[in-house]
Amino acid sequence: MAVGDRVVGRHAPVWVEADRDRPSGRTLLVDGFASSYVDLDDPLHLEFAYVRRLAALLDALDGDAPDVLHVGGGACTVARYVAARRPAARPVVWERDEDVVRIARELLGLRTRPGFAVKVGDGRAGLARRRPGEADAVVVDAFDGPSVPAALLTAEFCAEVRRVLRPGGLHLLNLIDGPGLGTARAVAATLLDAFAHVAVVAERDVLMGRERDNLVFAASQAALPLHLLRARTAAEGPRLRILRSDPLSGFAAGAQPLRDG
Repeated sequence: MAVGDRVVGRHAPVWVEADRDRPSGRTLLVDGFASSYVDLDDPLHLEFAYVRRLAALLDALDGDAPDVLHVGGGACTVARYVAARRPAARPVVWERDEDVVRIARELLGLRTRPGFAVKVGDGRAGLARRRPGEADAVVVDAFDGPSVPAALLTAEFCAEVRRVLRPGGLHLLNLIDGPGLGTARAVAATLLDAFAHVAVVAERDVLMGRERDNLVFAASQAALPLHLLRARTAAEGPRLRILRSDPLSGFAAGAQPLRDG
């Protein structure tokens, strides 16, 4: 297959488009949505702003060989970044669509190595099979169309994440929401109920319900490593906001934690 060829994947049509402005850039589209962007020559190049925010939080992890579990793969941009940034890191990715994985290997340069695994299957089920306390971070960046699968947002899923995280481990979640922010507020309430420390980073207009875009949540039982995130996003000025503690509790006010079923 070639760039531009469409494959009817397990859940939606999937294809790759080339970046006209960056010869080595490729975008993976799933059902018309830009799922992932990778640079074939430079895994450290992160095109999407929300991915740069995830990367800044992961870069703040201690140690040369973090164990990072990724629920949702696409082109595996974040896992490839982690593996390139820290060659001894051990990322594990679950992607539920085997055609997405095949396209990532054939057209997007996905290469694994010992310690870096990409598995076809349900991420929540995969997480349930992991040992307690074996992960430094769990990253959820999985979508069914424009929405994160509901099973990855609940209190019960958060309990599973807490089980596999080491003390002080980091839970990261990418969400898309817009006017009304009903899902984002419920997710904030769920995370605040499950973790001692929670923050969200997004554009000010998104947090005010004026625009629909990405919100990146971070949660941990220890103080969150926000220093690199603040440093790297400083140039975005007042249009980017990080909510934590009381402002985040106010953001979630009135919302109920999400539950299975």
